[in-house]
Amino acid sequence: QWGVGNRGCDDGIVLLVSKADRVAYLRTAAGAQQALPDETAHIVVDAMRPAFRQGNFDKGIDGGLLLLMDILEGKEVNINRWWSWMYPCFIILAFCWPGLLFCLPWVWVLCVGIVKLLLLPFAMALDTVTDLWRRVFPPAEDNAEVLRKIQQEVEGLDAEPTYKQQMCPVCLEDFETTNANDTEEAPLTDNVTT
Repeated sequence: QWGVGNRGCDDGIVLLVSKADRVAYLRTAAGAQQALPDETAHIVVDAMRPAFRQGNFDKGIDGGLLLLMDILEGKEVNINRWWSWMYPCFIILAFCWPGLLFCLPWVWVLCVGIVKLLLLPFAMALDTVTDLWRRVFPPAEDNAEVLRKIQQEVEGLDAEPTYKQQMCPVCLEDFETTNANDTEEAPLTDNVTT
């Protein structure tokens, strides 16, 4: 029977490296979680991987164990965390925000253009599918009949419309008519020269 860590303290840390399976595993017990949380354990394993990729397993394990000892002793360790790049970005944004405000509309236009280019094949495929659908399943209406109706409406617009003029356009007084047949018919558009 074997165990890791001190009995009753539950402070064990296990580092397992399998060359054949290409696996590096670092696990901490519940008592060691305060000193070495899972996030930091992943950072230690990530620090060993470059040496493993070069085939130098001894250097990778030594570097990982030295980093692990420094973390457990509470030394200042240069760990590249994901938020470490945010501070320089904040400084750059603080000084460059006027230029970014100028560029922001152009970035927006570029992003919209990229989205349109990405959606273009989908739109073309959809257009092809609808065209094939119309060929396979023609519309219920007869296209020739619809075309005849449109042609009749267009021909009706070409005829000169007339109306019965009953009022003077200048003084706005009604014309005196004695007979309903005496009303003057005039076209809507007069050829008046000014």
